[in-house]
Amino acid sequence: MQPSQTFSHISEDGRIWVREAGVAILTQLGQLTITMFPNPAGFGRARGNSMYMETAASGAPIIGPPKQNGAGFIVGGSLETSNVQIVHEMVDLIATQKAFDTNSKVISVSDKMMDTANNLTR
Repeated sequence: MQPSQTFSHISEDGRIWVREAGVAILTQLGQLTITMFPNPAGFGRARGNSMYMETAASGAPIIGPPKQNGAGFIVGGSLETSNVQIVHEMVDLIATQKAFDTNSKVISVSDKMMDTANNLTR
């Protein structure tokens, strides 16, 4: 983008639109592409950061614009919502903390019992 341009939007077909300073008409800046694979289950091991390796089993990549040849489409300006159920996770966290505290007390009592048993034999 040039300094005189401001971002406008990305259309469903992947076209990136900008507005020139002082001009009412939008200008197409570029085109996003989508990469598909014949067999996504054939990807190699994850390399981190949600990246996978192309393998012979996954097939060769098919690169093309959105909304063509079975490719998905772009939903510009939208936000993905969280897939974490915060209440469920907090309940699990509390249950785990309680279990840890209980196990810690069991170990402490066991240590005290061992000390008492050792002191009885002396």
